[in-house]
Amino acid sequence: MPRKRYLIIASILMFLLAAPVAVFWFRETEAGHHWLERQVEIVSHKSLIRVAEGATPTAFVTDGCSGGMSIFWRDLVTQFPTVKEDFGNNLPWENCCISHDRAYHDAGGAKTANTSFKARVGADQALRSCVADLTGGDPANAGGYRVLSDAIYTSVRLGGAPCSGLPWRWGYGLPSCFVGHQFFETDD
Repeated sequence: MPRKRYLIIASILMFLLAAPVAVFWFRETEAGHHWLERQVEIVSHKSLIRVAEGATPTAFVTDGCSGGMSIFWRDLVTQFPTVKEDFGNNLPWENCCISHDRAYHDAGGAKTANTSFKARVGADQALRSCVADLTGGDPANAGGYRVLSDAIYTSVRLGGAPCSGLPWRWGYGLPSCFVGHQFFETDD
């Protein structure tokens, strides 16, 4: 049998074996997130809640849109005045990011790992909706903003988990934590 046929058969078998597992692991729950995502992330929410107990959040600060987006935009409008004329000094979706940062700053005020996880999903979904709704009054812009909002949503879901050490993490205004810190504490 030619090599190409073996590869096709192997691919089909892998798909048939992997599909049921993927459907189970990545099934969306009624809350709009994936089961596996929650199982992996809930551990870091538990660590965050443990270190945040009784802590007062720091004063709120924001970088606008994280990942360098706001900084890049300000450089862009400096270099290209027509962009500034059309869109202004700030990213068109910067207010969406600032609202998102407010929720991220104090972990949505959550007191349990479960409410922390749900609040983060809610904040990320609100950011996605806010950006998607920015059409500038022109329905022709809707597709572009939908693609952008989905990319931003994916980025914050991947890069904004609590206890990651990143400056834009969920709970960034609370004491720093890392997953597993409880294993290094002593009872002294």
